[in-house]
Amino acid sequence: MGGNNGGYKCGCPSCGSPMRILSGTDITVTEKKFATALYGQCRNFGCSLSVAGEIAWTHVLKPSQLPESKCQLPLSPYLLRSTQAQAEAKKEAARTKRAAAEQNEEMLKRIEACRANGMTRRETLIETGCTPIQLRKIWPERVAPVRRKIEACRAAGMTRDDARRLVKCDRKTFSAYWPAVPCADTQHA
Repeated sequence: MGGNNGGYKCGCPSCGSPMRILSGTDITVTEKKFATALYGQCRNFGCSLSVAGEIAWTHVLKPSQLPESKCQLPLSPYLLRSTQAQAEAKKEAARTKRAAAEQNEEMLKRIEACRANGMTRRETLIETGCTPIQLRKIWPERVAPVRRKIEACRAAGMTRDDARRLVKCDRKTFSAYWPAVPCADTQHA
């Protein structure tokens, strides 16, 4: 530390001019304080005051990133509050996650009860109060929407061509769910 200010600026207690740090030595290393003795001199040649003092580090503002840090200073009050707030936030997140899991478990039981009673998906949505997305995760659709439309057209007694125009799908998909019946005059013996 000899000779330069090392970035630390202090004024002379006598005249207010800048002081020069001449040297420093470590004097105290305890669990609560790390101090360095400093010797300085005023830069004003008319004053030339020489002083001794100390700089003491009392709290950690940001912990060292070294894996084997020798620093034993206590954490600053701000850092303690911040650490406690982070711990509380983690606890709250865990509580929220548990509550969500319990709600999902309860929702699953209600949906399974509706399925056991033979309710439709729409009736189950109304009964349980869940969203369609939640229901899809628990009770995936097994019937494609096109198939449902085609079956509804058949049940309504529509002709095959009218149903195909209404459903608006390609011939191959439509034929998979409503196969064409061959005409009697095209069959060969």
